[in-house]
Amino acid sequence: MIIRYMLESSRQTQIKKKLQEDGWIVVKLIKTSLTGIPDILALKDGKAMFVEVKQPKGVLSPIQSHVIENLRTNGFEVNIWTKYKEDYTCTPEKLVYKDKQVGSI
Repeated sequence: MIIRYMLESSRQTQIKKKLQEDGWIVVKLIKTSLTGIPDILALKDGKAMFVEVKQPKGVLSPIQSHVIENLRTNGFEVNIWTKYKEDYTCTPEKLVYKDKQVGSI
């Protein structure tokens, strides 16, 4: 049996396309000056939303958890998705790194 997994970059491309179809302006954040920033910035109707894309069993690094918590604390919407509008395995209120809660919002 051959099991095929979608690369994270392919997941990002699909999410970016769906966001654009829903009217969002989408920016793929590559090598910014802020380590740990989510993969995608989406803008629509005066709102900014960040999206971190993860594989189904992927984990947030400690710096990603810290940056996401900081963004949320400052009023930004941050989603962690494996697919478009499909939440990551952790709840939005908890940031998980290798099965340990490292922060909550």
